[in-house]
Amino acid sequence: MKLSMWMIANRLMPLMADDLTLQIRDTAKAVLNSARLAYATNCVYVYEEDNSVIFNGEGDIIRVKGLRAIEAFELLQGVFDYYQDWESQVEDDAEHGRFQNIVDRSERIFQNPLLIQNANSRALAMSHVDDLSQMDAEWQYIARTGYSSLQSIHLIRYDNAAMESRLQNGSHTFQWRKNEQMTLNGLTEGLAFDSATCGRITLLEKNRPVNPGDAQLLHRLGQILQAYMGKTIKNENDSANVFFRLIQKKAVNPNDLKTQLHFYNWKDDDVFQVVLLKPQQFGDSYTDQRALSIIQHSIQQTFPECVCLRISEYVALVAVESTFMRTEFMSFLKSFSARNLVAIGFSLPEPGLQELSYMFRQAEFALNQRRMPRNNIPPVTGAECCSSSGHAVSRNTIPAAADDFPVSGNFFSLSGDNLIRNFRSYGNRFLLGSDPADEKLYFCDPVIRYLWKQKSNGRPELFDTLKSFLDHNQSTQKTADAMFLHRNTVNKRIRTIRNLMHCDSFGPDLSLYLQQSILLLEMSHAFEETASHYKKG
Repeated sequence: MKLSMWMIANRLMPLMADDLTLQIRDTAKAVLNSARLAYATNCVYVYEEDNSVIFNGEGDIIRVKGLRAIEAFELLQGVFDYYQDWESQVEDDAEHGRFQNIVDRSERIFQNPLLIQNANSRALAMSHVDDLSQMDAEWQYIARTGYSSLQSIHLIRYDNAAMESRLQNGSHTFQWRKNEQMTLNGLTEGLAFDSATCGRITLLEKNRPVNPGDAQLLHRLGQILQAYMGKTIKNENDSANVFFRLIQKKAVNPNDLKTQLHFYNWKDDDVFQVVLLKPQQFGDSYTDQRALSIIQHSIQQTFPECVCLRISEYVALVAVESTFMRTEFMSFLKSFSARNLVAIGFSLPEPGLQELSYMFRQAEFALNQRRMPRNNIPPVTGAECCSSSGHAVSRNTIPAAADDFPVSGNFFSLSGDNLIRNFRSYGNRFLLGSDPADEKLYFCDPVIRYLWKQKSNGRPELFDTLKSFLDHNQSTQKTADAMFLHRNTVNKRIRTIRNLMHCDSFGPDLSLYLQQSILLLEMSHAFEETASHYKKG
């Protein structure tokens, strides 16, 4: 294990602090391999000078009093051996998930409290503190509950410096603005595996000031941990990233989900969407992965309020609909997609995260369509629709097509394909596919599901009117005659439905999608009634 002079000093200070004098630059790197009694590159040269022994590591000096050169050499080589043993033991502990052992071994070097958490802010291990009253309120809360407090997550959310440290990998110092919950500053190291966050290590500055050696050792600890924690995520033996698991239709720990929702300042009944980004394929895996990394980094830096995940060949964004509604977000996507040949797919909006896996599939299906159908829905700007559960859902976040944006030329039509696509424009194609009928219900238009729910609750007017209107080729008069209504009544109801969808007309593709949604819902209801009849029989 390569050391820096700061790392050597941190090990020696508890043993002989009064006998040491440090002349070490903050930029001293961890490049030193061993101790030597003669000069060698990337080694610590040990020699006597003015009744002291000098440890000289590439120009950085530790002066030791009261030792001869040979004694100091053996002492220093023992430091190298100690760190090497520490690294081997930590690797073994990490492989077997013994996180508390890792904390206990590491604290002897750091001389400060250490905390290891997973991606969902759950404590995997933390330093034992005899008197918790000497720690800040946040440490006490984690020691008691095993999770970060929602208050601390709220503070992180609105503290830009802390937010940046949370999102970045590598060691970073943090210093809280004045608050009662978190008073201890320190170092934090983000852990990531295959571009997915898998945990965090936090070192608090309590017993002594942190220094560059602490950051270097924390970084090495992070490198070891993220490799093994990442494998755990890969093998699905850990709660891992809660949003990954929701997309995979896997169970999640309710406390993990609650913590993540609070961090992003979301509520469990907020309306969410999924947006997928897929760069042009370059033909070699390295370049393709690099392109995904660039996209992910750009999104994370520009819009930290989004959950940003790497999943297969996509970068997936999860956020509340209001995020995707913002002008700056859509402007960024327009420019980014055109300049970088990145295709973008939008899901339908849904309340809550229970249907996140279906939303991912919606966005994926839309993104991978070859060409945007004509007669698209006009851009949506704030009207409401509703999801399958009956919640009101604003439609202002789903651009119907790239053509919705007022740009000149073929800015969004490179190689004949539009780059921004939403599921509603392709819903009819999906419903014609071979997916199981019960799953297709999640891909029916949310407005149709809302009107169906109204009908089920004794208010069939809008649903029946829309069905008849579409069945009669959108003829108001024929619909009025068929339903024994005045044509003005039909017009009023159709206007209400269009306002829910925020569209001026039903083009061919949308009409087919709506009719298929109606048919699937009615078939599902008929099947349930038949099944119920046979059960009673």
